[in-house]
Amino acid sequence: KKWNPERLSRGTTVSQAEPMLSMSTVSEDGCSSLASPWGLVEPYDFPDTGRGLRCVRAVAEGEELLAVPLEECWHEMAARRAPELAALADASLSETDAIALHLLLERAKGDGSERAAHLRSMPPVYDSTLFWSEAELAHLRGSDWLDLARRFAEELEADWASLQSQPAVAALLSRHGLGIEAYRWAYATVKSRAAEVGMGDEKKRLLAPRFDMFNHSTAVAPGSSHGYDEARQQLVVVAAAPYGAGEQAFISYGGASNGSLLLGGGFALRRNRFDAVEVTLTAKCDARRWLLLMMLAPEAPPPSQEEPPNFEYLQAPDQEQLRDGPKPFVTRHLLTAANPLPPALLAYVRAERLSDVELEAYEKKAKAAGTPLWEALRSPAPLDAALDLAALAALRRVLADKLDAYPTTAEQDEAFLDKAEPDAGAAHETAPLPAEAAAARRRWLATALRAGEKRILVDSLAALDPLAEARVREVVRLAAAQAQSCRTAEVWGDVGRCGAGAELPQGRRGVAAADREEAGVARGGEAARGGHVRADRGGLARGRRQRGRPPRTDMRRVLPPARGERRAPARARDGLPPGRLPSGGRGRRRGRRGGRRGSARAGAAVA
Repeated sequence: KKWNPERLSRGTTVSQAEPMLSMSTVSEDGCSSLASPWGLVEPYDFPDTGRGLRCVRAVAEGEELLAVPLEECWHEMAARRAPELAALADASLSETDAIALHLLLERAKGDGSERAAHLRSMPPVYDSTLFWSEAELAHLRGSDWLDLARRFAEELEADWASLQSQPAVAALLSRHGLGIEAYRWAYATVKSRAAEVGMGDEKKRLLAPRFDMFNHSTAVAPGSSHGYDEARQQLVVVAAAPYGAGEQAFISYGGASNGSLLLGGGFALRRNRFDAVEVTLTAKCDARRWLLLMMLAPEAPPPSQEEPPNFEYLQAPDQEQLRDGPKPFVTRHLLTAANPLPPALLAYVRAERLSDVELEAYEKKAKAAGTPLWEALRSPAPLDAALDLAALAALRRVLADKLDAYPTTAEQDEAFLDKAEPDAGAAHETAPLPAEAAAARRRWLATALRAGEKRILVDSLAALDPLAEARVREVVRLAAAQAQSCRTAEVWGDVGRCGAGAELPQGRRGVAAADREEAGVARGGEAARGGHVRADRGGLARGRRQRGRPPRTDMRRVLPPARGERRAPARARDGLPPGRLPSGGRGRRRGRRGGRRGSARAGAAVA
């Protein structure tokens, strides 16, 4: 993975005449060697991407474009061998600090440095957020990258403070007149232009001349364009596609979103297929839920997959930690353009919404079906429509709130990007832009980042809404079927038996919703007359003959309380769990004791 700006600046004046000729040869051991240090590419200023590298002749896919020997690269080992840094053997220096200090010490030598040519090709300024003012950072409002950009700047300042706290390092910096602004430039140079490669069993940063002028393209598969050749001790770049003579050659900086590219490299793409929106979910985890939450995680993607993983455990307590009580279980989910609504996110939201009582009920249901509960929660067909509707509604609120947090709409951002495309030339890379032009450019970069995230959120809501609508229809259908079953019972006193024979996941509110929706339907429906909720004519007539009076039911057991109405708890009334109706004689007696006044109120509520 290589952090690098899209328009990598490269200081020296480049001849734009005929491409220079270069030849590739193959040595006796089968290794390719390039006659020119530039290999099959040369620097060129492109109108759309700025400074980059173009091919000097037609090349085939997979053909070697450039090879940079390790001894020409800036890296930690070379930095620690530099005389002035070698004297700081006892100093605490990170890899980034060592390379950054090496850059500054060599730059201070001017033309006397052996690396002067490479130093001159580096840009004097960057558009990394490390250089943004607070007013410019405010354009990122609504995006999680605003906080990350501030933390990035805080990390730099903490690194600088650590260097200053070491007397030997502070004396070296003071001797060369190096302050925090010089360190900020060197820090940004390492972050934006160094490639991270595998060397043995470790990952190391290499800042390689010539290589750092390649521009990034999302069309290049991550990991396919370059790597470190241990046998040859070289950083090697190959053509990711066939290129014609004079055509720009690209590499991949990895599956980096616009936020990553902006913070690390100082650029953003108008459309980036690796853009993502992060959703962090925290669920209560106890010993009973631990296995469920662990098993809901998706399968790890194959190594060949180009898209970055869209799931990560941020905090997963082990069973030993749960002995002290429940702990938070935190997962991170990435929404992308290719997958705006990951199944794992839905599964975790469903699990988070389960109460202990519901968890026990659905464990039994899943066991009866011969399916583990985690498989049932990952299934597109939910165990319970009402539970799934509640989960989808909660997730929709989260996504809608994220979309509303931006200061502008998606349409406004797209319109701004269309009319305010910044200059893509390389002029700004060789000298600082005027303040007004720099501010306009950074506003465009921030808007491009926000617009990419908004597209994903809009797609996520578009994928979620049909699921929620389907659950609403299913809840209403179940509620209507239950209400109709109860209304057509032969004897209203046996309505409890009717309710006990069917599962009521929607509860009292679902039945009430169905009753209100169907109120006033004359054919096959009900009518509220004289305080009685009536069933079909034949059943009602038989009920009258058997008991000598019209059947009644206390609809307060089905409908939610009216505003201001006070009721005894359901358990105190009839000893039944919520959502279940009383049965048998008790139901009839309670219905009669409710009297005409209570039934009339219930009938009015239905009407």
